[in-house]
Amino acid sequence: MQFASRAALAAAFALSLQACRNEPYDPSAAGETSSIKDAGASGIETAAGGVPTTIHVSTRGSDVAAGNLNAPVRTLTRAIGLAGPGTTILVHAGTYNEHIESSKSGTKASPITVAGAGDGLVTISSSLPAVACTAREPVRNRTIELTSGADYWTFRNLTVVGGITVSGSNTGDNLKVQLGNRSLPGRGTPDLTGARTTLSRLGSDPAVGHQFLNLTVRGRGIYGVAARAGKIEDSDIGPIKCATGGGIWLGRFSDEWSIKRNRVHDLAESFEHFMSEGIRFSGASDYNLVEGNTVETIEGKGRGITTDVFASFNTIRANTVRGAAIGYSEQLGGWGNKWLDNTAENNSRTGYAVFVMGNQTAPSDPGTPSGIEFRGNRSVGDVVALQMGGIKRSSFSTNRFSQVSISPLLRSYWRAQGNSWNGAPNPPPQ
Repeated sequence: MQFASRAALAAAFALSLQACRNEPYDPSAAGETSSIKDAGASGIETAAGGVPTTIHVSTRGSDVAAGNLNAPVRTLTRAIGLAGPGTTILVHAGTYNEHIESSKSGTKASPITVAGAGDGLVTISSSLPAVACTAREPVRNRTIELTSGADYWTFRNLTVVGGITVSGSNTGDNLKVQLGNRSLPGRGTPDLTGARTTLSRLGSDPAVGHQFLNLTVRGRGIYGVAARAGKIEDSDIGPIKCATGGGIWLGRFSDEWSIKRNRVHDLAESFEHFMSEGIRFSGASDYNLVEGNTVETIEGKGRGITTDVFASFNTIRANTVRGAAIGYSEQLGGWGNKWLDNTAENNSRTGYAVFVMGNQTAPSDPGTPSGIEFRGNRSVGDVVALQMGGIKRSSFSTNRFSQVSISPLLRSYWRAQGNSWNGAPNPPPQ
C-alpha cells in the first residue's frame, strides 16, 4: 500500500528511563550480521524473497540509499515500504517528523520490528489536529497507525509523540451491536479457544500480535480496537492531552493483551470521565492481564484502571493507582474479572468502585457485574475505600478497606444473589 508522511516540527522530549536505551548498539544482539556492516552503499542483506533482514534509518541518510549501516535511508516511511516479515528497522538517534500508517503484516515467527539503534534518543512525532475536550470517542488519528488488520509488529526503545492506534478491519456497528452477546463462544463462560473466533465470526479481521516495549508515549496514548494478543510493557505513557482516549484503551473484543510494568501518568481533564482513564478495557474485551502498572495524576473525574461495557475474564493484579478521582472501576456488565493485590492511594472520590449506577437497577439487569473476585486489595488515604451500587455472585476476601459504602438496594439482595464477604454470606458493615 502507499504510505503517507506529514512533516512537522516537534521538540524532542528529554528521556531518562530504562538504562538499556542508552546502551551502545550491539549488532549481534539486534540480529545484524557482519555482512551487512561490510556491504557498503551497494547492497543490504536480504532473506528469501528479497525482504531486507535489517534496514538502518538515520537523519543523515537518504531515501535512495541501500539502507545498510553505511548507507542508511532517511525516513521511516521508506524503511517500512521496504520491510516485510522478519525485517528489523534500526532507527538511529534523532527526531523523525512523520505520520506512519501501514496495513502491512509480519508473522508470529517473523514480526516486523522498529527499534532504537541504541546510539541515542529516537523521537517519532507528527502534526495532528487538536481534539476538543468534550469529545466522546477515542481519536484514531495518531502518529503511528497499524490499520485494517495489520499483524505482528514490534516497536521498542522509542519515543512516540502523538500516540499509537492498532485496528482490525470492520470495527463499526457490526461489532458494536454484539458487545453484550453472551451466546458467542467464550463470552458467557470461560473458553479462550472459542473467544478467539469472535472477530472472524463477526466479519472482522483482527489486528494480532503487536508489541510495544520500553516506549515513551506522549500527547496521545495507545488505542486498540479489534486487536488481539498484544503486549504493552515497560513503557512510560504521559502526559496525555484531554479527550484523546486516555493512556491505554483497548476496546471491541480486544482480548489477550499483556499490560505490564508501565507508568501511565498526567492525564488532562476531559468532559467525559471515560476519556481520561489510565488503563481502560471496554466493549467485551476479555482475557487480558494488567499487572504491575503504576497509574497516577489524573485530573477531573478520571479513573485509574477500568473494566466497562461487558469487559470480562480479565485479571487486574498488583497495580498501584494514586491521584485519580476513582482508583479502580468495575463497571457495566463485566463477568469473571479478578481484582487481586492492588493498591489505591489518595484518590479523591473512592479507591475501588463497583457498578455505582446499579444503585437503581435490579440484579437481573444485564449491566450488573457477576462472578467478580476482589482479593488482597488495599486502600490508603482514599476518601472512601470501596463504593458499590450493584453486584452478584461475587466474593470479597482479605482486602484492607477502612470505609465501605454499599447502596441500600445492593444490601437488600446481597445474600440472595450469592455474594460473600470474607467467606460469610452477609454484606460488610457500613
